[in-house]
Amino acid sequence: MRNYYRHDYGATQTAYRRDRRRRLLAVLARRGAVALALAGLVAVGAAAWSSLGPSWFAARVAAVGLFRLEEVRVSGNVALTAAEVQGATGLRRGESVLGFDLEAARVRVAGLPRVRTASLRRRLPGTVVIEIVERVPCAVVRAERPYLVDAEGAIVGTAGTGEEAKLPALTGIEVQAGALTSRGRDDLAAGLALIAALRQAGFPALSAVDHIDLADPDDAVIVPVAGRPLVHAGRGDAAAQLARWRLVAPDMARRWPELEYVDLRVDGQVVALPAAPLPEAGGAGKPGAAGQPQPPRGGTKGTKTGAGGARAAAGGGNA
Repeated sequence: MRNYYRHDYGATQTAYRRDRRRRLLAVLARRGAVALALAGLVAVGAAAWSSLGPSWFAARVAAVGLFRLEEVRVSGNVALTAAEVQGATGLRRGESVLGFDLEAARVRVAGLPRVRTASLRRRLPGTVVIEIVERVPCAVVRAERPYLVDAEGAIVGTAGTGEEAKLPALTGIEVQAGALTSRGRDDLAAGLALIAALRQAGFPALSAVDHIDLADPDDAVIVPVAGRPLVHAGRGDAAAQLARWRLVAPDMARRWPELEYVDLRVDGQVVALPAAPLPEAGGAGKPGAAGQPQPPRGGTKGTKTGAGGARAAAGGGNA
């Protein structure tokens, strides 16, 4: 009699399902134990944070060697190097990312003369990201040394030869020990406002200006590269006065090849002193002729043109 192999398929499936259920329960048990352990650590950490403070918590994390500083990323720097910015923070590679005072480091970076704003943030496990916005120089103050200043009137450093040649220059501004005096701040604000007015009016071109003298607290004198005419712009609405001068300048140039000075401090008028004899024709335009007004602040007689461009072009008479 032959023997046949018989396989109980149902029993095998039952054993397989029983074994898989046992292994799944074992995995869940291990994961549950890990989750409970992590929850306990979080609870302990939260309690320590609330009762002992973040500095204690950071010190404990640092003690076990977690979150060591491996990289410092700097962005937004143009004039400054990444090493200069990182050096201001006081950060050292290998120290705990959580163990240092982030706000104190930010204040040190923001204290750099070239930095306008700064922000720092941690990127765990081992990176600190620094983002800065630099101050952009817009003028040079010629004092005991040439100082770069930005549009907000902050001194951002000492100008090099190349930088000084490219930027408008201001003189007569008080600087002591590398810092502006109270008078110096007021004069610098007036100088920066005049530079902005020159850019707005487009006349005279900044490239034709050697410097602006602010030694007189009531005046701002534009000194051209050619030496004359000196332009007394005052401390008022320089943009409107420069626009008015630009309007009458062609007629003035036809009448008088050279001017000694131009005075814009009289509201609504442009006063000028020719540097050469006036033409004989048109006696009304001669300095000192009957009816000619005197220039402001006394002294030298000048020729005054009106506020309207048409009248100035026609006869250069008073407004």
